[in-house]
Amino acid sequence: MRTKNIKPKKSGGKRKTRKSNTKFRKTRSKKQKGSGATCSRLGQCNTDQNNIEDQNSKDDHLRYVIEEKNAAYVKISLDEGANPNIMITDEHVQQPEPVPAIIYAARHIEPSTTILELLVEHGASVEGVVLRPLIEATEWGNLPAVRFLLDKGANINATTGSGVTAIGYAILNEDIPMIKLMLEKRKGEIDLNYTLFGVEHVNMIDEAAIENDTDPEVIKILKKYEIEQKLPKLLERQKDRTKLAWALREKDVGNIGDRTMPYNLRHKIGENLGGGKRKSKKSRK
Repeated sequence: MRTKNIKPKKSGGKRKTRKSNTKFRKTRSKKQKGSGATCSRLGQCNTDQNNIEDQNSKDDHLRYVIEEKNAAYVKISLDEGANPNIMITDEHVQQPEPVPAIIYAARHIEPSTTILELLVEHGASVEGVVLRPLIEATEWGNLPAVRFLLDKGANINATTGSGVTAIGYAILNEDIPMIKLMLEKRKGEIDLNYTLFGVEHVNMIDEAAIENDTDPEVIKILKKYEIEQKLPKLLERQKDRTKLAWALREKDVGNIGDRTMPYNLRHKIGENLGGGKRKSKKSRK
């Protein structure tokens, strides 16, 4: 992208700028305490408090087993009512941040997509709200997660707040397997143009060509895709021109006997089928 002055080096599709320089530390959130609300009946208050603590316990357990990448226990926790949209502190980035469970899984859990599948089955959205699972999986180079999310119908042209799409990150990371997967899975759907910060219009092929250190194979793949998308329109236009050529050779048009088609009629057909008037070459002086 034009604003990526800190382009990350190749790292298997994962951006080094998003990783923490410290070792990963396991953290478990503490159980939340009660809401503090008073109850007119002691029994009712105790029941509500127990329900809150029980739900918190389920969510804490789900959070832990997701971090441990234990798919079997993730399924048990979700089946018992744990929230599939819980927040997990991502310690893998430079500045730890709380993210939805599906974002954490899209970023870090591979090669198996079982946990991702379980979260979606129990209500987590493949589109996300602020963070997009497909974009996060692409940025972190999680190819199996990207394949699963595309199969589930994730929007290939969804953007980040700055306007960058998932394939934009794949190009940035020069992740050729990721680029090929997206072009194959969503052939004809991918827009290689985007608007950066709602102002600057950028073409991904042109942008990649500007970067002197971009892998030539990336540019080759993108140009081939662009040509393949334009080819049907070019063939259709050629078909129309062929029809025009035959029409101009026809006789007995409009019941005018053996005479050829009048010039004004040929001219009108030419405009309709040939894409308008052709510019004549300037005569040599």
